[in-house]
Amino acid sequence: MTFNNSSRIVQHNIIQFVALLVYATIMIALIFTTILNFLIVDINKSTIVISISIIYLSFLMYNYIIDYNFVSFSDEGNKFVFHYISTRPLNKKRKAIEIAKNKLVSYKIEKLFFGLKKEIVFSVKTQNGVAKYPPLNISALTNNQIYFLINSLKQII
Repeated sequence: MTFNNSSRIVQHNIIQFVALLVYATIMIALIFTTILNFLIVDINKSTIVISISIIYLSFLMYNYIIDYNFVSFSDEGNKFVFHYISTRPLNKKRKAIEIAKNKLVSYKIEKLFFGLKKEIVFSVKTQNGVAKYPPLNISALTNNQIYFLINSLKQII
């Protein structure tokens, strides 16, 4: 079985782009025009600008913490293959994990940041004992994709 989450990542990127456009449009309208002066008579413009900026920065920090990854998974043949790319703007790490099915010892799904960030950690047999791979972020996978991934791993373990 093979799958990837490209549609979910595209959707996430569109949401980020639209949020940027909305933020920029509101800031330009508030700072450089007098159109909205009649709507905000009792509130200082700088208070609104700061409030909207804090909301937008919170949105950016949330996306940075969750760190959605494009994930491609394949269990064809005698190994599991994961290709993943971070969607962080300044941190586009491209990595791959190949695990021979007969060397997989266990896996563990960890939930972080109030259960919103999901990571999977693989343990494999090596010549020196059992080693753990670095965590792979699977937050951007759908529930069906996580279900298929877990079922595929359970068949081996």
